[in-house]
Amino acid sequence: MSEAARILPLEPVEGLAAHLERDGGTALRAAATVSPGALIDEIEASGLRGRGGAGFPTGRKWRAVATAPADAGSPRVIVTVADGELGELKDRTILRRNPYAVLEGAVLAARAIRADEVVFAVPPTCDAEAALLDIAIWEVGRAGWTTDAELSIVSDGGEFVYGYTQQGVGRVPTLPLVNNVETIANVPGIIGNGAAWFRSVGTDESPGTVVCAVTGSSRRHAVGEVAMGTPLREVISAIGGDPEPGRRVVGVMSEAASALVPESQLDIPLSYEGLASVGSALGIAAFIVFDDVRAVDSTSARGR
Repeated sequence: MSEAARILPLEPVEGLAAHLERDGGTALRAAATVSPGALIDEIEASGLRGRGGAGFPTGRKWRAVATAPADAGSPRVIVTVADGELGELKDRTILRRNPYAVLEGAVLAARAIRADEVVFAVPPTCDAEAALLDIAIWEVGRAGWTTDAELSIVSDGGEFVYGYTQQGVGRVPTLPLVNNVETIANVPGIIGNGAAWFRSVGTDESPGTVVCAVTGSSRRHAVGEVAMGTPLREVISAIGGDPEPGRRVVGVMSEAASALVPESQLDIPLSYEGLASVGSALGIAAFIVFDDVRAVDSTSARGR
């Protein structure tokens, strides 16, 4: 199976020094020599799509915020951590493995849209990950990463992001750029290595890698990173393992709101267009496996 540990290292990155040894900080040095607009150009050229569910082109979102009229509000970056069992499993794993890549990506996003504030909205159920972020923010602050943008954490179950986007801060209107943890974690690799590097794996419409969670009737509930375009059957097997002896997989669903992909169609490529071709959706790439013991009515699933 095509697999690449671009944003999900096999072992946790212990401290900023370890991140720097993995070429961390390269993107920040590169960004210091180009304009904010050039950063957006690179993200747009990479074809990175938001990993929070909708798959909207990230560069297009950044440009919309950066080019908004002055009276639209003061730009801010909000990095969201999924609240919910499946999405939370993915985002927790990313933060545990390397919070420094997420911070670097957030600082780059702030530079691109000329924001002076980055807020990490972390669910109350992710206290351990919030603590890791807090330590990492202190470290990168000492290293001079936060001279242009203040980084902070709020405990949020969704109310903060909604209120922030609707009302701003106090009486001051804000223009927030909202990206999730996985989207932001991809940014340093793109800025440091270039859009062509990012596109060297994946498909034309879904370039890069994607972090997947596999749960349900899989042998193990786990998270892994794979190249977009990898057959879905291979992804489920590699991350979640083969079925228990005497059982067989009958279908896979990406989150509860997506249509079931029956076993006969599991060789489709894992991509936005691949899942759409069978009437389903990639969503946040958090897959629930159903076997012949734990089955689901695919007709009702498709009607959702």
